[in-house]
Amino acid sequence: MSYLVANDLTRTEEYTLTIEAIQQGRFYYSKDDNVYRENKMTENFIREFGKLGSESVMGIYGSAHTGLDEMDYTQSIPCMANQLQEHYGDNIYSEDLRWIAKNIKPSRVDYITLQGKEYLASYFGKQDLNGFKDYAGLCDQLHQDRWFSGKRILSV
Repeated sequence: MSYLVANDLTRTEEYTLTIEAIQQGRFYYSKDDNVYRENKMTENFIREFGKLGSESVMGIYGSAHTGLDEMDYTQSIPCMANQLQEHYGDNIYSEDLRWIAKNIKPSRVDYITLQGKEYLASYFGKQDLNGFKDYAGLCDQLHQDRWFSGKRILSV
């Protein structure tokens, strides 16, 4: 947010989407509303994927969101992947990668703290992201650490 303001980008889509993401996060964390979160994750995915035309994408999400025939964490509504399958039909694929965490030993395991909450993070090496250096200012380093915590790949 501070980057967008400092660079006079307050009238851009990036700024609008940042404000929206902050509002969604505040609502979710203030209400602890998992149904709201699941629906917003789905809506956000559909919105962003729709901008890509005929591109294929891959996303990495926690397994609670990626079962094509599963319900959300609360068992109240279809999870994100299930909702996306309803929207995209057979054009969606989900792969459970949790087994990898059991079969590959990380080079180290650390605890990281984000906004006061501690998470266990397994480190599996570095990934050269040089090819992404111009991708929306996402990365200004040639190498970024790659962390894996037993997620699933969801691709459309």
